[in-house]
This record gives sequence, structure tokens and C-alpha cells, in this order.
Amino acid sequence: MDNKFWDSESIRILRTLVETRSYTSEKNELVISKKLFKVLKDIGCEVEVNNIASNRANVIARVKGNGRGGNIVLNTHMDVVPSGNGWGNFDPNKLTIQGNRAYGRGTVDAKGPLTSMIMAIEYIILNNIKLNNDITLIAVADEEGASLGARLLPKIKANFAVVGEATNKTIAVSHRGSLRPIISVKGLAAHSATPSLGVNAIICMSKLIENLDKFNKNVLSVRKHKFSGSPTLIPTIINGGIKESMVPDYCEVVIDRRLIPGEDKDTAVKEINEVINETLPLTDPKCEMSIDRFLETTGDPSEISTKNLVLVPAKKAIEDVYGSVEFSGLDCNCDMSHFMSEGITTFVYGPGNFKMAHQPNEYIELNELINGMNVYKNIILNADRQYINS
Repeated sequence: MDNKFWDSESIRILRTLVETRSYTSEKNELVISKKLFKVLKDIGCEVEVNNIASNRANVIARVKGNGRGGNIVLNTHMDVVPSGNGWGNFDPNKLTIQGNRAYGRGTVDAKGPLTSMIMAIEYIILNNIKLNNDITLIAVADEEGASLGARLLPKIKANFAVVGEATNKTIAVSHRGSLRPIISVKGLAAHSATPSLGVNAIICMSKLIENLDKFNKNVLSVRKHKFSGSPTLIPTIINGGIKESMVPDYCEVVIDRRLIPGEDKDTAVKEINEVINETLPLTDPKCEMSIDRFLETTGDPSEISTKNLVLVPAKKAIEDVYGSVEFSGLDCNCDMSHFMSEGITTFVYGPGNFKMAHQPNEYIELNELINGMNVYKNIILNADRQYINS
């Protein structure tokens, strides 16, 4: 097949994915899973839909090898974050081509990488390439939520896994994890005309937020990971008060705490509690504050060594396509940690610029879809030649 075929095929597949709505918040990836099932079935894969909850499903596709090798996993997600505002003339739920750019929600995160993975497998099938290893493509639900799809996958064995997230032409060997505690503050209600008779929970919370911000800037920013940078802590959602004429007796805030490899959730919680205990004496004696509960997240941080042998086929593939090899780490979460927890050595590569993820006017460059196809295809072929075993 010539370049024109693959150019056309990349747009066809990406359009199918982008124009099939799959917002994580709507919890309905079953629709896109059915579309993806057909796409993968049509190119010659064995495909199954793995139902994980009402209207939620993963898609698992396989290309069988000759039985002399192992299994290579390609993984990414079907769900996307909501489109939000600021899209200008673009409809986030339609694929719009302008020059070398394809605009639409999910073009980078992660329907673009998924498109490239599909085309890599299609290339192998169309060219009748016989493999020693099996190839398993796993497209999951809820990665942008709590990674329900990855958590509920059936048990799988693999030589290694590649997670498809935009890595800016690099191989990512680490990613951050996340922790989202909800901190509650209890005060005392009173008429807003007599505030001295109450305890304002919002004012108490403001002192805590100020101290958490100092902790983030003075303590967390000093910690460094070679590839994934520094951990962070920021408030992202706050709620308080029930009536404009009342002293608010309750306030709660969601904290987004990003963990770098080497950190753990227990220590992060302990540090937040220490900031709470340091703040309490600065508030009214009747004020109460504590971590009330936790929101589910994608999971823990993870990393592998840049010297790990599973990276050999990836390094060669990246070098052949981009001319050089660089390692990086993701600032965000991804499902790498869930494969690692199952004993499957995992790294991250995907076409596109990660800075476009979750942004209005999200786009991927069309030539990057082809680059991604070639990288994934070459990883598969390079690994097949080297018989890398887990």
C-alpha cells in the first residue's frame, strides 16, 4: 500500500473515533467500543468486547503469531475528557482537517495514538507478515476517570506493553501518580449580620489552602525526578456555604496531589495531615478540619530503567522514524502502573504533542499519525526478531 492509502486510512479511522462521543463523565464507552470492534474486525483481527459495567466496555483485539514467541501488548484508551469552551470555529465532536492538522477532542489524547496502533496492525495483516509473537491491542474505558477499564481487564501475560499517550517523539519511562483527598472544614452557622456568633468554615479553609500552597512551593517543588519532574499539590474544586445570609458552617476542597516515582500515597497523606495540624491553631478553636474521603484516581506512579532490555526494539523504532532517541517521563497518570502491577514491563510512546491534551482546539499533526504507525509497527517487528521474553 502506498503513502496515499495510509494518509487516507489515518483520517478515516481517526474520524470514526473522534466523531463517536466517548466522554468519561458520561460513562458510555459501549458505543465507541462497538465502532472500534467493527474497525478491528474489518482489518482482520480477532476481537472481543470486554464489558466492565453498565454501558462501559474495553475492546481487546488479537493477531496470533506462530506460537514460538510471546505476546506484545499495545494499550491506550477510548474515553476522552469533556470538550469545554474555547474551540472557536471548530466542533470538538467533529474531525476538522486544516493543512497538516486534525482538530477534535481526543485527537492527541488518545484517539490519535489508537489510530496509529490500529494502522500498525493493519500494515502487518495487509502485508501478510508472519510473526512469532502474538499482538494484543487493548483499548480501555475510563482511563480519564479511575482506570476502571485497566483495573478490570482479564489476566493477561505479555513480554512487554506499550501504552499509547503522546510523548513528543520520545520514549517515556516514567509517569506520575495521583491522590485526590477531599478535606472538610466544619464551623458554626450564624446570621451573616452577626458573624462573631459563628465560625466561618470558608475563612478557616482559606488558611489551610494558603498553607498547602506554601507546602507545595517550599517542599514539593524541591523534590525532583529525572524524567517526571516535581510532585505537585493544588486545590481544584471548592464548595462551601448554603445561604448568602448565613455564616457558612461547612466547606470542602478537592486536592489534586501528583506523586512522582519514589513517593507513596501513605506518606503523601501523612504530609497533608501535618499541614492540617499546623493550620488548626491559626483558626477558631471551634473549627474542625480533616481529610474526609478520597476520590478514585488512575493510580500510582511507576517507572522502568532506561537500560531495560524491553526498550531495545523501541529505541531502534524511534531512531528509524525520528532520527534520534530521547527518554522522557509523563507529568500525568496513565495505565502503565496497572500493567506494571501485573508484572508486565511497560513503557509509553505515542504520536503527538502532549501539551495539546485536554486543551481547546486539540489537534494532532497528520504526519505524526503515520510516524506513530511506523514506530508501533517497527516495535512489533523488532521485538519479534529479538524474541524478548518477560
